[in-house]
Order: sequence, then structure tokens, then C-alpha cells
Amino acid sequence: MTINFLQHNSGKGKRATDQLLQTCNEQDIDIILIQEPFHDIKPPPNYIITSHNKHSKTCTITKAVYKPITITSMTDENTTTIQIQLQDTTIHIINIYDEPGGNRNKRLDRHRRKIEEIKNPFILAGDFNAKNTGWGGDINDDRGEDIVDWITSRTYFINNTHDSPPTFISNRGKSWVDLTITKEITLTDWIVHNEETLSDHAYITYNIRQNMRYDRQKTNKTKYDFNNTDNEKIKRITDNLDWTLLYDVESTAQKYQNNYVKIMENGLKKGKRKKRKKTQIWWTQELTRLRQKTNKKRKQYQQEQNTIERATKLNLYREQRRIYKKEIKRNKINSLRQFLTDNDPDNPWETAYRILRAGTTTDYSLKTIEKQDGTWITTREETIMTLHEMYFPPDDIQNDTPLQTEKRKNMTRDFTTPEDPIFTEQEAYKKDTFLTFGRPQTWCGYQKRTAPKDQSACYQH
Repeated sequence: MTINFLQHNSGKGKRATDQLLQTCNEQDIDIILIQEPFHDIKPPPNYIITSHNKHSKTCTITKAVYKPITITSMTDENTTTIQIQLQDTTIHIINIYDEPGGNRNKRLDRHRRKIEEIKNPFILAGDFNAKNTGWGGDINDDRGEDIVDWITSRTYFINNTHDSPPTFISNRGKSWVDLTITKEITLTDWIVHNEETLSDHAYITYNIRQNMRYDRQKTNKTKYDFNNTDNEKIKRITDNLDWTLLYDVESTAQKYQNNYVKIMENGLKKGKRKKRKKTQIWWTQELTRLRQKTNKKRKQYQQEQNTIERATKLNLYREQRRIYKKEIKRNKINSLRQFLTDNDPDNPWETAYRILRAGTTTDYSLKTIEKQDGTWITTREETIMTLHEMYFPPDDIQNDTPLQTEKRKNMTRDFTTPEDPIFTEQEAYKKDTFLTFGRPQTWCGYQKRTAPKDQSACYQH
């Protein structure tokens, strides 16, 4: 089975992120490594997004079937590290964004020792902002030399080549700063694409060929053309078949089934079953046409040698790109309006309110942690118990550390307090108004105006 990767710096652009997700749907990308994503990115259905927080400068989007595990010790504002299990091995995927400026690889240096300690194969990819002629261009800087020395000393492999296209093109020039480094993994079809991304960085795609434990067998179904049937031919085939009944029902049914198969195979035309491309719900054929037109203007500008004509074509390309981005925004707005109207024609504002209310909540899930023996916690319950034992150990004076012993000696206050009394009805209910817990206007799950006054069970809440 082939695992498809796409690596891209979206430059914090909303439209660049929108098109990126559409491209990943069309090309059936399994794992997406994004640097500088739009802060409010929504993964497609059946995908899982992993990042440090909502405003992280890296995020990794993975198909849910891969069940990624977040390596929290190597995940921060500029780095996202996950682990996926294949049938024959476990691999780490490290997505990093090293900000420009300075002579050192600040973000890489922070995790370099932990990367070197990884025993499993890994992919280290991202925007390093490091330059070296070994992976393209004609400029060497200190950061690039530092990465070259590190790679050669550790026998890692960099998949970029000196003749690969630039990964960054803007008005200020072009450079080769997006890298893909691997350890004990062979990537196939590593390609820098020259197409419109609505960002200054190019798409980089590559594959891994592995057998996955959840690989499902694909069935090839034949498609028949029932609209253009030759009735005379079907009649001739039918008349030449034996339709006599046999001695039992099962044999007769099997014989008739074989006859029908012969009629289908010989009497109907076969057509090719086209694989439907998955798209974003707001994507339209008009956007596909505009993307093709924008790519055409981009290539015309890049291939023009005449200075005057090049400037003219650059302006035409920028104008076409502006129209394309504007159309994406318009289609997304119209798609949302249509969804609200179709979902609840009488009161679309109720659906809109629920969507906005859900967007204000904090989407937080417990991340897995590594035990002292090097294994990883796999369940939420085990994570909670491990954290509880770490921060709330048993109060055993025999196992006190020197600091705990000193604290115990200096502790003079008695923290033992009596149990809290149960609320009385007079305390809980006053002047026809219930005490409020949690959200306003509610108490113990009852609305203020409709709550019964004799809910004695709630008084012991």
C-alpha cells in the first residue's frame, strides 16, 4: 500500500489553506505536513489534525485510519511530532518550521538530541530557512552548512537534489528552504510541483510503499451500459440458452444465474467505472476552471524571457490570482448560506448559532505521554492515572525526598477541616430564585423560570 504525503508552507493564508485541502482531497493525500497554517484550519472528514495549540506554526493532518500518536515531548509552537504504526515497523513524522533570522537552526537545535535518540525510522520535513547548494541554488549559509554537517555525521538522507525546482518563489527572489530528511525510509516520487498554491511556497509530494495492517482488499466492479442496449442481440443470446428446469430448486437457481451472467457479459457494453474525486462542499467546476486559468497565467509569466513582456504577464497573473482567491471566498460564503437554508428553512439562525457556539469552545484532548521504560501510553485512562501518580503521589514519609522532608518539618498549619455541610433548602432557594451553577439561567439542569420548587434532591448538590 502507498502512503501519500504532501508538504507545504501555507504562509498563514486562508485561501492557500482552502485550496490545499481541496488538492489533498483530489489527490487522496494520507498525511499533510503544513507549516504556517491558517489559525482556524478545519480538517476534512475522517482526518485528524495534530498541533500544539490553535495558533501553532505547524500542524499535521492524518487520515484517521493511521491512528496517530502525538509525541508531546517533541511538540511545541514550531514543531509537531506524531508516531504511526505500520504492519512491519513504527515511524515518527516530525513537522518543523524554523523561523528565518540568525545563524543557527533554533527550532531544530532544540529537538536535535531527541531526534538522534529515536530508534525508529523517521521523516523530518518542513521549512528550515537554510540554504545550501547541495539541495539547490547557488548560496550557502551557516544554517545550511550546519544541517549538512549534522546529516552526514548521522547518516541521514536528504531527499532534495541540487537540480530540484525552487520551493519558494516571491517578488524578492527564489530559494530552496523546504527540506525532507529521512532515516531508514525510502521515499518514492519526491516532486516539487510548479502550480498555483496561493502561497509563496510550492507543494512537495512523496510516497512510502508499505503494507498496512488495516489494508482492505479492493474489489473491481464492472460497469454496464444499460442505456445503449442492443435488444435484438440480447434476444438472440437468450433464445440460445437452456432454460429447462432441473431436478431441484438450488440447481435451477444456479443455472439461471449463470445464464444471466452470460447475457450481461455478451449482450451489454462494458464501461469504465470512474473514480469520483472527493471535493470540499464549497468547491465548484468554476473554481476548477479558474485554477487552471491561474496556473496557465503563472507559467506564461515564468517562461517569458523579455523583460517588458514579463512585467506585463506578471500583472496579468496577479490579477487572475486575485480573481481566483475572491471566487473561493464567495463560494464558501454561498455554500454556508445554502447549508443554513437547506438545514432549517424556517429558522436558519438557530443552526448558525449552534455552529458559532461550538466554535467558541476549547477543543482539548489529552495527549499521550512516554513512560520511563520508553513505552507509550495508549489509553486516556492510563494517561490520567499516570499524571495523577506523577503530581499526586501517596503521602508516604518513608519515600520523601530531601526537599519534601524539609517542607514537612517547616509545616505548622493544620490543613484538616471538617466536611462541608449539605445545602439547606433555605440556603439553596431564596426569593423564588435558584442558585446558579455553570451557565447563567440554569441550576442543576433546570431552567430558572421552569424549575420546580420542590426539587429536594438538588439541594444536596
